Amino acid sequence: MGDGARASSPSIAMEPITDETRLECLEMLGGRCVIAPTGQFMAIFKDPFMPIDTGEVVVEAAQPMLTCRTSDVHRLQLRKDMLLEVDGTQYRLVRHEPGGSGLSRLVLRTP
Repeated sequence: MGDGARASSPSIAMEPITDETRLECLEMLGGRCVIAPTGQFMAIFKDPFMPIDTGEVVVEAAQPMLTCRTSDVHRLQLRKDMLLEVDGTQYRLVRHEPGGSGLSRLVLRTP
């Protein structure tokens, strides 16, 4: 390599992430079956508590969320105020937040 030739590093071909791969990841991370009026889909359910500052006191409120494939949101035509069932409990869809990576967050509330 003394003649000016440079060693090349091996190139790594990255396969594009498919919708099927996203579904497998949701399943591996503890995804649950969610029932919508238009069908079923797999999602990760979170029910975190979020602090809310009322000006006088800080209170905590539940903000349940689902992480799912954006393609499922479109396929099932999920929309605001639709009722979704997770583990036997019904939630109302407040808003859809697409993540730009093929996954979306669905913000929920109890009906």
